[in-house]
Amino acid sequence: MEAGAERVTATIRNEGFSNLYNPRPVILVLRDRATGRMERVTVATDPRRWMLGESTQVHATAKAPPGEYEILLHLPDAAESLRGRPEYAVRFANDGVWEAATGMNRLAETATVGR
Repeated sequence: MEAGAERVTATIRNEGFSNLYNPRPVILVLRDRATGRMERVTVATDPRRWMLGESTQVHATAKAPPGEYEILLHLPDAAESLRGRPEYAVRFANDGVWEAATGMNRLAETATVGR
């Protein structure tokens, strides 16, 4: 299975109550709609700088084989002991994007890679 590099850009607008206080990793996830396989890419951004009322673009380059993907953003707790616990991840306020079982926020239902 050969993977190509795909550039992903997402615009995040903080319409919440404040910006984040604690540091967190930001992980872009491409989840294959056919197999469920996930490609994870750590994004070089500090979500504490996503200021209230402002938009921020995040960029990542992911390697994924051709196919249909869901695009998700995961902001888990920075502590290793809590990173795998979805209830400690940042939940976006948008309706229908939160996945309680994974702690991820779905940004796009379907994105096509390399077809």
